[in-house]
Amino acid sequence: MPAALAKHTTDPATELWDSIIKTGAALLRGDGTGPEFRIEFFANSVVVAVYHRPEKTASGILLPQTASGKKGEDRYQGKVGLVVTMGPLAYRDDERRVFDRNEIVHVGDWVFFNPADGWSCMLSSVSVNDAVLLRVFTEDQIKGRVPEPDMVW
Repeated sequence: MPAALAKHTTDPATELWDSIIKTGAALLRGDGTGPEFRIEFFANSVVVAVYHRPEKTASGILLPQTASGKKGEDRYQGKVGLVVTMGPLAYRDDERRVFDRNEIVHVGDWVFFNPADGWSCMLSSVSVNDAVLLRVFTEDQIKGRVPEPDMVW
């Protein structure tokens, strides 16, 4: 059990997707299969929306602004996020690498990574306050998959 299990009022994945849709970078598919990303990423990119912990833990402890939220520690030291899109060559076997089927992640998976890896970019429609932090990785920079984002501290 994590040391500071977060208290969620809504599903964290749904919150991230709603924020991305508000920026116009993704649209809901008409067939109900989930959001479709409108920005095209190339090669073996894996694009992850960085998870920001809620301001309150499940036990009622309030986290300071410096630890949670878009201006806090999670922005710079976040280690977990939601896969939102991938380039066409991500997790494709070739002469350099053959991927174990258990290593492959998919859109909608929670993954963890080294905070120093990848490239950060912000999606925003109007202001920085509604911006969504994305990190762009190559597939070998993703370290693993977790069922819930609060499992990684």
